[in-house]
Amino acid sequence: MHFQRSERFTLLKESMKKTTSNKKVMAMMEMEIVNNNNFVIEPSSKFHTYWDILKIASLAYLSVMIPERIRRQYGCSRNIDDDGCSSYNDHDGSMWHMDIILDFMVDLLFIVDILLNYKAFAFEEIGEDGRDLLNSNPEAIAERYKKSVRFIIDVAASVPFDIFGIIPAIGRYSLLRLTHLVRIALFPKFLSELQEHLEKGRDISIKGDTLSFVSIIFSSFVIFHWTAVVWSMMHFNGNKYHTSLYWVVTTFTTVGYGDVTPNNDNETGFALLIGFIGAIFAAALVAILTSYVHAIDLSENNVHHQKKVLKRFLGTRGVKAELQEKVALYYEFLENEKKGLDEMKLLKTALPSHLEAEFVLFSTHQLVLNVPMFAACDSSFLRALMLSLEPRFYISQEWVVQGREPVEGMFFVGIGSVDITDVKSKKLLLKHAHGAFFGDETIIRRRRKAPVSEEELKPTYAARATTESELWFLDPSDFDQVLRENPKNTLRLDMLAATTEASRGGSERGETGDSTDPSSTRFAAAAGAVGQALKGEHKMIIHPLSGAASIWRLVVFGFIMFDVFMIPYRIAFSNGPHDRSILNPSEFSESLYVDFAGDIIFFIDMILRSCVIAYFENDDLIEDRGRIFKHYARSLESKVHFMAFLPIEAVLYPILINGTRNMISVQLLSVCRINKLFRLFEVATLVAQLERALADLGLKWSKNGMWVTKVMMAMLLASHIFGCFFFLVARVAHLNGNPNWADGLGVLEECDLGKRAGTCYEEHAGVSIASSAALNASHANGTSADAPTQNGGDQLAQYIISLYWAVATLTTVGYGDVSANLDNENEIFYCIVTMVVGTFIIYTMVIVNLEEIVAQLDVTQSIFKRISDHVKEYLIVQDVPEEIRRKAEDYLDRLWVTQHGIGGTNLLNYLPPSLKCQVVGEMVSDRVRKLFFVKDQHTSFRKLFFSSLGLEHYMPGDFLFMAGEPAVTLFMLVDGSIDLTDESNTTVYTTLDPMSVQGCIGEGEFFSRLSQPCSACVKEAAELYTLEFDVFWRLLEQRRMTTAFRQALAENADALDKASTATLITKLKANLKNNKMAKMMQDNVVEKEAFVVLPSSTFFKVWKCVALIFALFYTIMIPFAVFEYELRFGKHTGDDDADVNRPVELWRIIVDCVGIAFFIVDMGLHLRYFVYKREGALVTKPAEFRNLYIWHGGFFLDLVSNLPLAQIYLLANVDDSRLYFGLSLLQFCRITRIPLYFEVFMTSLEELLGFRISSTGLRRLVFFVPILVVMNHIFACAFYLTGTYSDGEGSSGCEGQGCWDCWLDSEITVPADDDEEAQSGDSGQADIQPIS
Repeated sequence: MHFQRSERFTLLKESMKKTTSNKKVMAMMEMEIVNNNNFVIEPSSKFHTYWDILKIASLAYLSVMIPERIRRQYGCSRNIDDDGCSSYNDHDGSMWHMDIILDFMVDLLFIVDILLNYKAFAFEEIGEDGRDLLNSNPEAIAERYKKSVRFIIDVAASVPFDIFGIIPAIGRYSLLRLTHLVRIALFPKFLSELQEHLEKGRDISIKGDTLSFVSIIFSSFVIFHWTAVVWSMMHFNGNKYHTSLYWVVTTFTTVGYGDVTPNNDNETGFALLIGFIGAIFAAALVAILTSYVHAIDLSENNVHHQKKVLKRFLGTRGVKAELQEKVALYYEFLENEKKGLDEMKLLKTALPSHLEAEFVLFSTHQLVLNVPMFAACDSSFLRALMLSLEPRFYISQEWVVQGREPVEGMFFVGIGSVDITDVKSKKLLLKHAHGAFFGDETIIRRRRKAPVSEEELKPTYAARATTESELWFLDPSDFDQVLRENPKNTLRLDMLAATTEASRGGSERGETGDSTDPSSTRFAAAAGAVGQALKGEHKMIIHPLSGAASIWRLVVFGFIMFDVFMIPYRIAFSNGPHDRSILNPSEFSESLYVDFAGDIIFFIDMILRSCVIAYFENDDLIEDRGRIFKHYARSLESKVHFMAFLPIEAVLYPILINGTRNMISVQLLSVCRINKLFRLFEVATLVAQLERALADLGLKWSKNGMWVTKVMMAMLLASHIFGCFFFLVARVAHLNGNPNWADGLGVLEECDLGKRAGTCYEEHAGVSIASSAALNASHANGTSADAPTQNGGDQLAQYIISLYWAVATLTTVGYGDVSANLDNENEIFYCIVTMVVGTFIIYTMVIVNLEEIVAQLDVTQSIFKRISDHVKEYLIVQDVPEEIRRKAEDYLDRLWVTQHGIGGTNLLNYLPPSLKCQVVGEMVSDRVRKLFFVKDQHTSFRKLFFSSLGLEHYMPGDFLFMAGEPAVTLFMLVDGSIDLTDESNTTVYTTLDPMSVQGCIGEGEFFSRLSQPCSACVKEAAELYTLEFDVFWRLLEQRRMTTAFRQALAENADALDKASTATLITKLKANLKNNKMAKMMQDNVVEKEAFVVLPSSTFFKVWKCVALIFALFYTIMIPFAVFEYELRFGKHTGDDDADVNRPVELWRIIVDCVGIAFFIVDMGLHLRYFVYKREGALVTKPAEFRNLYIWHGGFFLDLVSNLPLAQIYLLANVDDSRLYFGLSLLQFCRITRIPLYFEVFMTSLEELLGFRISSTGLRRLVFFVPILVVMNHIFACAFYLTGTYSDGEGSSGCEGQGCWDCWLDSEITVPADDDEEAQSGDSGQADIQPIS
């Protein structure tokens, strides 16, 4: 085998000729060239790209033309007289026309492709050393191709059976070409080869999702086309392909107008098959397109999941509202500014440390290099300094530096803005944006030799964030550490510190004397320049986030929406004369004035964006007009704005007005202004900017609510546009005298049928007329009415009907009462486009947005379900005892109730370090203030201490530690209670709770590294903050405080001994000498446990399953009973009530009584035996769970639903059963219990069958199916009853009845028990629709 590329080998040979004289080597190379002297096309050749595109186009041609030619031949065989059938007659051998020639050219192309794959297409393979090598050996190429499935498909598809079809005696040319369609199975292979060759030959990378999308579009097109061909042959004898395609699209998109239906059994069977396939195909296609557009993050990195979990956690822990709001704003900041990504956490988990460091350097290098004192430092020092920076988040109006407290360190502004104000005068000194810094005096002060007083530590300025801001923080201790590791920079920074000290002294003297410090002068000058810029004294530049910019965007948005609504509306529905009066200003309508005012606004907007409105570039505010203009000119929006601004109407309207007959002047003017709709592309951007501006003003809405509103508005806008043009197609057909849907519904007048637009207006100008509906009614009543003056009828009625059709189509409802005229190809084509675009693009985008909302509601539960199922499965596999298994399940249940199933430590790690310190400090700072050694340290150390704490939950019976174990963990109790016991766990020394333990458990033993003197057992579910000694020691080493810690241990040994648990136990043991105290502490009294039924017991599960059966019975039978009663007796008009008072069936009375008795027993069980679960913990004491059931468990609802009013009424009025079913509706309240019963049923079924539904979405789907069936049943019964009791004027033949009664009488036939003729009579299926 030869693995060398020919081009590279030739270059290598030429190089060797110049650099070596070894004849043996040159001879070997010449031999290689001879062996490789074959025609080979490498994978990187550009020839592959053109060849792949040609193959795909040829395959598309075959997939279209072969079925299409079969359809034509089939149609022509049943219509020989058709002039277009001469070339497709099966008995005609002269078939050499253009498409047949193209067929043979395509066949020749694929034969050449077989030869190239067999001989010329080299391929890459993995060599013995693991590297990719090119195999150009012809024998290897042929062998590889022959062993592939592709070779079999190519040969099968290339057999020329169709040659026999040219023989007149045989015919059936196209049928014999069906074997060529086998090659369509290679389409995905062709696409993947094109992707590979584009990457290798042209360095063009195509994503896999894009290929999948193209494959889906091609597959959909082929399936639609083939199905339309078959339906055309079955339903229309091979004719009316466009109508067949229309039927296929309505079926596959599930719109289903019902205007094209099967006529025989064969067509019905095919329609059923296509209906099933179409429903699955449409669902799969929408799902694939949805996943292509949107991918849900079902992990703990999901921002909505983290926000939801933290909201529950902080809300149940009593954290102050300000801190909760800050956490919420932090996640809004992540969504708006970071696209939902926490960069630092993502880098730590997704990238290795060296790449993480590269990102941090990229993000911070400009910030550090902007500082003058770091300008001359070496690169190693700067790199270490950048890596030591810590990102911090500040909400709007939060203090970063306050004048009364020392500055923690140095700050660099990354995102947002910070105001620097004077502490004394409160005047604004500077506005810091991206790249600015402050607090550098803390760094310089540490290099000064002179001592610093406490007064000097207080800054003379204050810093406050004006927007949600991300600042990078440099801790002075970290700076010292970096400086120790890079000592070469020490001398320069010391000199800088001395210079700054002298300058500061001069400044202080200037404040007391008359001299002025130059640095102060420069500072004041800078502040003055900022003030002038803010006042606009130098140049007029509008900040992109300012109120003026937001108001201007709102104005532009309003005019865009006006154009988007009015232009399609005028094109479709405008009335008026067909003349040039529109050019006369006196004839202008008010809306046209708004149009031209919008043009002026759009022109001003272009000017403002090109030189006045600043923009952000990498978080830098660009205010230079030259850069603003270049940025706008190069942007896509400038091209869109220019296309939308072009005054096309000024040129085209005067030319076209005299030559058109299908449009009046206003319509034509609107058509010429259709380029204004280009501005529609920036609506999404404007809406996002307006949302942000409103949020800055404090006007915030629910994000889910905002999404739903935007989705509804987008759907309404799309419906408006599609509806307008749907009517326009009908109107043009009407003016041309062609059939259309509008004439079929009578919404267009006959005065301009087949005439020029505007005829109605010109013939009946100034005459007040009625709408088309009124005109038709007058003719039906034999009266006369005024002739219409409007151009084609009532505009409002026309618009509502068109909008109704558009909404029904885009939402795939497809009532079918308004649909295209099957004799109008333009309407059919427009409907096809609308259904494809509406269902597979617009409707998909609606699902994407709604899925985003639903997914965020489901992701937290899905994560918890996945974790809990893994734990439970592991416990089962390991054959863990039932007691431990139940304990684990109770722990998970409590974890879900308290913090949505996420462990405390993991939950705290969702927050950035700065916010985590604040949250933990809020809850344990009172304990840390009393903690040995930590209480005396600087704030920065305490913040690191807070960030090192973990949070754990312990269930009753869990041990924190056992007697004799080393004290390696420090515990801070914040919830629950803990018993301190002896080694045998028989004697309880004391019970600790958050009120009695103001400090930490085992503080003395932890810091002194001693053993635990007792055991600690959880009495009530507890929540504790924990600190491992290894973590604490690493913290000391990081801060270089180990020596100070040892010294503190030696100096405070006595204090630690007093704070130890051993001292506490010694005191408690001394009290045990008192007999009374000993009796109180001994666990000698064992309370008799009451009999209870646990939720995990078999009896409980079986009982709830039976309750589910009864609840479903009531839910289904009660509405049906009311329906049946009204169906049989509701329209009784006789005087005798004997038929009406027919008694209720005995079986129904018995079942109702049994059900009531069952649920009364159920109430008793809940009151006495059924354990209640609250916040994940089982309440096993009868008095407690009884109280919970009464006040929180639905006792009163159960009581109302069990009232036997229907049975009492039946006993009191044996001869009158009309109210029995109405009173039975009380049992219908039981429907609220079905979700609880169903959850128990699903759990029991999973345990019985041995499988678990791990996906919460699938679990909800299983629950949703029966709910959907029940709701359909209820609404069907309500639909009937609504028609029964509705009042109003009926339509023709229904006088004196309600409109629904008329519908019921005409559409539904109910056989009486003794009416055999009605039961055996003819029946038909009617189209049930609301009567308008």
